[in-house]
Amino acid sequence: GRATGIGVAFSGGASYLDAGAPREAQVAARIAADEFGLPLRWVEDRARDTRENARFTVELLRSAGARSCACDPRLAHAARLARLRPGLRRGGHAGATDPAMTEQNRPENETWRAYLPSGMGLTKVRDTLREWLALMMAA
Repeated sequence: GRATGIGVAFSGGASYLDAGAPREAQVAARIAADEFGLPLRWVEDRARDTRENARFTVELLRSAGARSCACDPRLAHAARLARLRPGLRRGGHAGATDPAMTEQNRPENETWRAYLPSGMGLTKVRDTLREWLALMMAA
């Protein structure tokens, strides 16, 4: 936002599990202003999941006159962007707002190493397979 002058939005409300917890977007707005000196232009704090992030953000941006947006995968995990697209298109929002890959996440900028699992990921897969095999052997 600082480099381009483009307004920054943040979406995130209370958890389904802890409705009394601080709203994620309010915490982000405070940090953006206090620690980075760049207030967020739009703050959506009702969403509890990815679908609501999309729906409520579209409503907020449309009411402000925005016609498009880009989701930064450093902030919105790239795996969630695919789930975000249908949510942005529901309810008459087709073509109005669409998440786009930023330079950081373009496939041509990745090396083959980006597709290898991490050491922690391999450990989790190994542990899961071990437990699954143990359950199968006990059955």
